[in-house]
Amino acid sequence: MEHKRNIIHRLGYAASVMVLLAFVVGVYAAGVYQISHFNDKMLIPEGADNVLAQLDLNSRGTFRSPSGLEVAIDMGSRHSFITKDAVKHLESIGYPICKFPTLLLTHNYVGRYHVYTQKVSMPVRLPGPDGDCRLENCEMLIEDNEAGNIIGMDLLRYFVLEHEAATNRVKLLRNVPDDYVFVSHISATDRPIVSLSGIKRRVYITLAVNDANPADYFFDTGPSMAGLQLIQPLSNAKQATSPVVPDSITGLMTQQECRVMVGNRMKFAPVAYCDTVHTDDYSINPFNFFYPNDIVLDLPRMQLLYRANNR
Repeated sequence: MEHKRNIIHRLGYAASVMVLLAFVVGVYAAGVYQISHFNDKMLIPEGADNVLAQLDLNSRGTFRSPSGLEVAIDMGSRHSFITKDAVKHLESIGYPICKFPTLLLTHNYVGRYHVYTQKVSMPVRLPGPDGDCRLENCEMLIEDNEAGNIIGMDLLRYFVLEHEAATNRVKLLRNVPDDYVFVSHISATDRPIVSLSGIKRRVYITLAVNDANPADYFFDTGPSMAGLQLIQPLSNAKQATSPVVPDSITGLMTQQECRVMVGNRMKFAPVAYCDTVHTDDYSINPFNFFYPNDIVLDLPRMQLLYRANNR
């Protein structure tokens, strides 16, 4: 009898474990499905004009939207986000915005895991050369942080991005302009199970710094990288080939005038050493690093290009 009770107890325990495992797998699968399909119904305006939007960035890497919101173009964020205060503001001016419940464990815009329970579907209005550009059916996760109005890679991946160095202007294009030349391939990846769906929202470029072995640098244009060009782990400071001193603006330990190979081209740039302000061990802000070159990041075809007359 005791043996029978032990068997029943073990079977009950095993069943509980299986139910819990099925729940966890189900939640994870639902999350992967949501991540893989986030913003796959976004509609880009039809037309012949190549320039869809032009965004004038300030020193914080943000721009002012036609709706009065301060928004960041953040290639380091998988998702697009909107704050609760921004949602209230848009609702107060009659903006067409719909809220939906969700349950999604994913990275927030600074790369930390967070559980999101609400999202919105809305048109996103961006300043354009001839009036506003309106992207329809855009999904954004509702973020608690007041600085969390973010256009992330779930939206940006559909566009060719042009950055004009002299004006710090980012343009969303349909195609690469004729006056640009190829410099380097870039690559993209994501969580392994998400990558199987073909959705890859973490973009990298291979660089060699001071003759060290090449490394893949993660594109991050978010607010935490606004004043930075290249980031390496703090432990790499021991391998510096010239003095490492605190930067007068960022305060980070920095090695100035490092030699950096981009494809078959070389440029000099400072490398900051830090373990806290970025979402990958090796990170690059392309809007700062490639200055004074105008660049194009052709995200659909994974290419970096320079404007031909300022190579």
